[in-house]
Amino acid sequence: MPDKYLTKSPFYSKSIRPHSEPSTKKYFFMKTSSLDILCATDEEEFYYKDTDQVVEVGDPIGIDVDHGDEVELVLFSNIYWKPNYE
Repeated sequence: MPDKYLTKSPFYSKSIRPHSEPSTKKYFFMKTSSLDILCATDEEEFYYKDTDQVVEVGDPIGIDVDHGDEVELVLFSNIYWKPNYE
């Protein structure tokens, strides 16, 4: 039977990448540990964007992202930081 009668599987995609390719979002989350998730402390400095209420102690606020020589705190999209400087 000629190839023109063959169809591709509906699950076939050219965008599938090997697990070792570091440019995918999935790879980022696969290498993220629960230890990278930071939670609010008793210091009232993180707030919910939609209500402006303080984030309760122990609630997750973001993820530490390792950039080699430094670590960046990336807040979740519904959280903002407002330090209490006097």
